[in-house]
Amino acid sequence: MTPATWITIFRLAMVPAFAACVIASGREAPGSESQFFWRAWALGCFAAASISDAIDGYIARRFGQESALGAFLDPLADKLLLGTALLLLTFGPGWDGEHLPWWMFGLVVFRDAATIGTIGWLRLRKIEVAIRPHWTGKLSTCLIMAMVVVWMSGWWPGLRLWLVVLAAASVVASTVVYFRQGILLARTS
Repeated sequence: MTPATWITIFRLAMVPAFAACVIASGREAPGSESQFFWRAWALGCFAAASISDAIDGYIARRFGQESALGAFLDPLADKLLLGTALLLLTFGPGWDGEHLPWWMFGLVVFRDAATIGTIGWLRLRKIEVAIRPHWTGKLSTCLIMAMVVVWMSGWWPGLRLWLVVLAAASVVASTVVYFRQGILLARTS
């Protein structure tokens, strides 16, 4: 296994740690020192996992460490991290009494399910699918990560809504791009 793959495995390991910290913070008295402790750890786990996403990709490309395992684990780690964060911040204990809008979670789940379903459908039709992320998908991932960090940190409360809207728009844009790519692949085969 390459160093880039080990970094991706680290990101996968951060998902349950992050979830446990968010859940623990929700069980503490609002404003208490113990709630602050768990929130800080949750934010730290999420931030470390988010930063490792950029680092593993850079290392893999820069040093030629791209592998089939890494190509499988990297998007899986992203989906698990972001899905867990969105699930907990939408339907979990909340953050400062606020929850992410349910439709944001729904948009991301729809895009990911549609993408996986389209890839499966194309492969059933014996159409080879090279999975390469589009820049709109990468932008979407970055905006969702930024939205979660701002939501959890409590910094710039006025920025929360703007980041939700920007992240949602990027999810819709990436959904359209990936759907269009799927149609083009089906037509050319």
